[in-house]
Amino acid sequence: MYNKSHVNSLVRLVKDLKDPIILVWLGTCEITRKVDKYIKTYEYPYQHIEFILTEYRELCYRIKPINPSASVYVIECPYYSITKD
Repeated sequence: MYNKSHVNSLVRLVKDLKDPIILVWLGTCEITRKVDKYIKTYEYPYQHIEFILTEYRELCYRIKPINPSASVYVIECPYYSITKD
C-alpha cells in the first residue's frame, strides 16, 4: 500500500508541472509479506491486489483534476520475482 504522506507530496508537486509523467511501480510487496525469516504470499492474493489497484485508481482520480495533462502509468513487476541465492 502506498504512503499517504508521499501521495500528498506528489499531489502538491504535480499541481504546477507541465505534462508530468508519474510512474507507479507495483512491487512484490504488494502480494507478499515477511513472516519471521520467510516470505509468504497473502492468503487471498487476488483480493489483496484488487484492493491495492483500487487505491492506485483513487490516486489517479486525485491527480487528474489537479493537473489534467498528467500521465499516470502503473508498472507491474513479475508476480513472483523473489529468488533464492
